[in-house]
Amino acid sequence: MRAPAGRGRSQAAARGFGRGGRGQFADATPDVIEEVGELLHECEGELVCNLTHKKVPYFNGAILLQNKVIIGKVEEIFGPINAVVRFLLLSMNQY
Repeated sequence: MRAPAGRGRSQAAARGFGRGGRGQFADATPDVIEEVGELLHECEGELVCNLTHKKVPYFNGAILLQNKVIIGKVEEIFGPINAVVRFLLLSMNQY
């Protein structure tokens, strides 16, 4: 006997979104690392950095050291879009 219509997997689960099927990406380190900024100071467990790169970093983008160790993710970006001055890192030990 078959289950009545509408029972079993939801439509979201049928599309691959059920039980964590979405948004899971591997933390792959890039082959080439470019300098994005320099550390200014620490404030309440977060790092404030000065932008030295011409491109604006992505929100929640990982920031790595030269030895490819992730030290944090971009949380805030300060300044206008065409002249970003600083960005704020959320330290890895906070999440």
